[in-house]
Amino acid sequence: MQSVMIIEDDADIARLLARHLDHHGRRSRVLSSGEEALSILGNQEAALPDAVICDLGLPGISGIEVVEAIRAAERTARLPVVLMSARCTMQDHAMALSAGADEFFDKPLKLKALDEALTRLLAT
Repeated sequence: MQSVMIIEDDADIARLLARHLDHHGRRSRVLSSGEEALSILGNQEAALPDAVICDLGLPGISGIEVVEAIRAAERTARLPVVLMSARCTMQDHAMALSAGADEFFDKPLKLKALDEALTRLLAT
């Protein structure tokens, strides 16, 4: 079963995503901060998720910083990362992709498009 780490500080959105992923045969793990996620991802003893979905506007370190840290570490550099944001500017989209995100989605999320992106990213 594929696993997806969800990094989202809005509990309602995190719960919705987790339920949706679980319903579609993916195991999810919800974290509310980038710092917590990077601590787990950096732990050599912890199993890596198959993909990460991360909010851009997290408290503390931003989603952009999370993606940059994931890409900078050899252990996680190839991990598929999807960023999402309620801020839908072209600049945010460009920053997300420039930082190394594989996909960027506006909120409210279109879950079918997210499913398609995860299926594509996890197939490679």
